[in-house]
Amino acid sequence: MNTIDASRIQQKIKDLQILIEDIPTDDPSNDASRLLDFLSRNGGFQVAFNKLKQLDLANVSTDKHIELLSGFLLSANNITQVNEIHDIFMKYLSEKDLFVNMMDNSIYTNQLLQDFMKSSEKLDLMLECIQNLESLNQRQRYIRQIAFRFASLRHETQKCLKILYSVYPARSHDDFLEFSAYATSITSLISQDQNFVRELFEYVMNLAAILSGFMRDWLINFASSFAPLLKLKSVHPAILDFVKLQKMPLSTIHHFESSTGGLYNKELSLSEAPSLSRPYSLYKEWFVDIKNLNEAKSPERVYNTILHFCQTNPYDAPKILSQLPPVVSLPFYTLIVDKQPEAFRNAVEKAFSSGNIDIALNVLENVARVNPRLIKPHFSSISKLGFSRCHTLVSLLIRADIIEFKKLFIHIHQAEEEKIRDIIREGILQMQKRPKTRENISFVLQVFTNFYSGASGQINWAAVADAYPGDMDIAQCMLLTQEDQTEKSDTRNFTAPLLQWRQSFLNFIRRCPSTMRPLSAIPYLLVASTLPEHDELEIHSFSSLLPQSRSNAEEIIEQIAIFELTRSVIKGNHSQLDALAKLKIMFDFDDKKVTSYSSVFAHCAVCIEIGAHDSLDSIVSAMNSTSSVIKKAASRAITILNTFQFEPAKQYAKNDEDTNLTVKFLSLLSTIGSTSNYVPQDSDSKKYLEMIKTINGFVNDDLTKNCQQKIFADVNMICDNFMLLSLSSYILLPSRQVSKISSDKIISMLVSNSSEHKQREFALLAISQMPTAPEFDYFALFDKYPELSKSVMSVAVRNNNNLLINHILQKSDDYSTIFAVKPLITYIDQDLVLEFIKRNAPKSDIQTLLLSSDVYSNPKHIIEVCGQIRKSDITDYVNTTYGERLKNSLMRLKNEEIEQYIYSDFDDFALIVSHLMNLSISNICWKIVSSEKVTFKCIVNFAFSRKKQLFTIIEGLFAILNKATVSQVGKCICYLSVFLLVRENNQPFRAIKETLDSNRDIFDEKSIVLLLPALIANCSDIRIEHTSVFQRITTEKYTNVIDEIINASKLSK
Repeated sequence: MNTIDASRIQQKIKDLQILIEDIPTDDPSNDASRLLDFLSRNGGFQVAFNKLKQLDLANVSTDKHIELLSGFLLSANNITQVNEIHDIFMKYLSEKDLFVNMMDNSIYTNQLLQDFMKSSEKLDLMLECIQNLESLNQRQRYIRQIAFRFASLRHETQKCLKILYSVYPARSHDDFLEFSAYATSITSLISQDQNFVRELFEYVMNLAAILSGFMRDWLINFASSFAPLLKLKSVHPAILDFVKLQKMPLSTIHHFESSTGGLYNKELSLSEAPSLSRPYSLYKEWFVDIKNLNEAKSPERVYNTILHFCQTNPYDAPKILSQLPPVVSLPFYTLIVDKQPEAFRNAVEKAFSSGNIDIALNVLENVARVNPRLIKPHFSSISKLGFSRCHTLVSLLIRADIIEFKKLFIHIHQAEEEKIRDIIREGILQMQKRPKTRENISFVLQVFTNFYSGASGQINWAAVADAYPGDMDIAQCMLLTQEDQTEKSDTRNFTAPLLQWRQSFLNFIRRCPSTMRPLSAIPYLLVASTLPEHDELEIHSFSSLLPQSRSNAEEIIEQIAIFELTRSVIKGNHSQLDALAKLKIMFDFDDKKVTSYSSVFAHCAVCIEIGAHDSLDSIVSAMNSTSSVIKKAASRAITILNTFQFEPAKQYAKNDEDTNLTVKFLSLLSTIGSTSNYVPQDSDSKKYLEMIKTINGFVNDDLTKNCQQKIFADVNMICDNFMLLSLSSYILLPSRQVSKISSDKIISMLVSNSSEHKQREFALLAISQMPTAPEFDYFALFDKYPELSKSVMSVAVRNNNNLLINHILQKSDDYSTIFAVKPLITYIDQDLVLEFIKRNAPKSDIQTLLLSSDVYSNPKHIIEVCGQIRKSDITDYVNTTYGERLKNSLMRLKNEEIEQYIYSDFDDFALIVSHLMNLSISNICWKIVSSEKVTFKCIVNFAFSRKKQLFTIIEGLFAILNKATVSQVGKCICYLSVFLLVRENNQPFRAIKETLDSNRDIFDEKSIVLLLPALIANCSDIRIEHTSVFQRITTEKYTNVIDEIINASKLSK
């Protein structure tokens, strides 16, 4: 038989008394913990409660308050004790926190149920407390059900609707069952009040818009059941649009349509539609299914539909496009040409055979600009049209080297020049890329003679100038000389054998062992500078071997080889960035510093061709290098610059033995291949002097024979023929002298009284490409013809004529003249340039201003030009070459300069700049909501340009909402609508976004905000912490929308 151990019980009681006997102490938090421990050991409620009343609860944390509340409620035995607990903690806890925790007590909930039987006084508090709970327990759900039952019995319709709205049917199966029970029961209550009927109808349809499956079907059927209670046409048709677009049984859709047939008022504005069904109204209006193109109300709708279908279904697209007329379908084939080349080919041939030739040619031209090889299957059809009709397409194929102009010429030589002018131009440009052999030069001149010959049978360069005004590439051809006009010793007599020898040498280089490469480096680099294309990696393998010279003469040749090769690379690339990228591979070029021996002379060429101030600074810095090789190379580079009359380098020139030797040898090199008899007698090596004499004295047959005898077979042959090969290759360099015959005909055109502006400009463009301009009074020419300012400036810059440059800048009224100054822009009078900008930039067009922005490096100049640019709308230029030029210019400004002169007055231009300069998203967000000058259209364009960063922007705007002013709140809401819409890829929003993309003016700020509730409800990335901010903000402008957002976020919970 078990006996009670009285002593043990007494000890437990004593322990409990000791646990709390000294409460209260100076540590109320510890006291609270001991009270909880006391209650957990089944200590008496009243004893603990008495100690609780003595406790300093004001110095206890909220979490501890809640622990104490739960502990005491668990120990309470009657309603009196529960109420006493409530009275104590109501001083320290919020009403909601207190109520939520009290609901866990069965005694309190029994009392609460009795209260709800009598009135709904505590209903609002209860609903507010439970709406944010992740889930409801059975007791909480039961209390809500009792509250609804008795409110219904008292006919408290508004209270019943509140209870209904507090249930989120998508949260769980139990919630959906509870919602459906309330909804079914409430219809009898609302039948007599049209406002309540409409409110419930629109609420149910809003809910259906964010649910799916059986829940959406039930909601639509439920709405059908009580819709007849509505009277008159009081509902927006967006609701019906939503239902018709759902994938449901047709019977359900037809039943809903018939049940609600008399309710819709098409005159209602979009703002009066239920917030979550608004997008479906716009979708119904703007979207056209690919199978129902005939229903499209505008060409834009047709275009958007076909465009999206081709982009998303390239393999199915031909099935649809083949059913459309070629005039409609053919342009869309360009979207699928890479994946469906056969379908594209068939479509084009069908267009040709059906007589839609112009549209077919237009499409082929667009394809030729991107992938010209796809045009080959259509050569047969194109050839039947005649060159005058397809001249643009043929010129594009010549540009891409798909068609060989030499072979084509026989077919076009009798065509009308005016109709095939672009073919001729691209053909000439193609030939300019080829080696300058006698044959190729003769052919180019034959082309000009064929189309532009005068009565004498000679080329009429005035007619050429008329046909190609301002064309520098064509003007370069004036430097060529016809064979029968050349003297016997002219360089072009050497061209053919030299080219053969060059090819022999290149063949040897490709198979020679690595041990022979150091000996081959200098002649290879010289030869490479005469080639139309450059193998960057091959050149790097040779340039990295330098220096390899064994004498001063070889050293200078070595350096000139790098210098000339760099010039060739720069001239052969339309983009400076591309050219500099190639130089980086070839010579480890860094535009800010000298990195190697070879890079010194690359910087030297960049100074001459581009005028980069950083390159000159790099060379000057290298003159103080600790490396004796780099130091000497830098001094030699300064001498080369001065030899080319590069004015900024004069201050660094030295007068020493090495400088004098370099100048003499460079003068010696300049005579190679010329008709001059001058040969300095004081060369440092008679061997090289005699070599140069030999080269200058060669006749064609002798040189051919000599070249044929030289075979590059071993190291001895390389050594023996090194200088002959190097110096002979110098004849082929682009910078060799222009014949007197060419110079005379250019000057003749320039001074002729019969010449017009086009001819004079053409002649000056030719002169600007000469190594040295012929003597002429260019000052007088400019003063007489100021409209020639740009072309005269080109000549002045090419020859470093600072006096003429300054004179033109002071007098010229043509802003485009600044383009010609670019190579020397950093070396001339900066105040003079600034005055030129201020005088002429306001008169220029926006395209010229954008292109010119890349010319400047002085911050004052860039800021002045940007001040003119920001006066125009440049939205359409952002993602083009114009935008790239502006970005290049802005990158030369310091961050503080951009902030002070551009961002301080934040407008559309500043927003575009922030996009180009990749300003942080948080900064951009603050600036756009704080500015009154950024237009809505610019925000839309910005959204489409930043598709990959949209959600980062969205989160930034939500963060701003927390601390935004009233005016900023309105902008945040508007901009959130834009960015969320552009980010959406699901229907119905995608159709709306595509329509906005094709017509950026279709929305204004007020109309796009109407979509925000639906956008937030449908965006899975929008969380409760995002939407909760709307409950804390106020703005008169969008009060209704904010309420809709709050309700929509509750529904989507």
